[in-house]
Amino acid sequence: MTDWGNLAKEWGPFLKDVVRDGFLVYIAWSGLGTWRRQLVGTKQREAAATLLRAVYELQRTLRDARHPSWSLHEASDRPRSDAEERDGVTGSMRTEGDLRK
Repeated sequence: MTDWGNLAKEWGPFLKDVVRDGFLVYIAWSGLGTWRRQLVGTKQREAAATLLRAVYELQRTLRDARHPSWSLHEASDRPRSDAEERDGVTGSMRTEGDLRK
């Protein structure tokens, strides 16, 4: 028969080390998973911030294109293209009657 007391004395320190090392491996593996999730989250946040900056730039560009910062007086002094001369476009605002033509 096996002497359990002797067996425990021989294998006890080894089993304690195996359990301790297994726990440390689990903690390290969990830490690596947390680190990986943090890196992925940081990359996603950076990508979202870059996209948001691009959207704001596009919004600004579209707003500037829709609301140019020049007056009709400035437009009346500029040279006309051949197409504008041919169509009779002037530097003043066209009236509603002009739009029906």
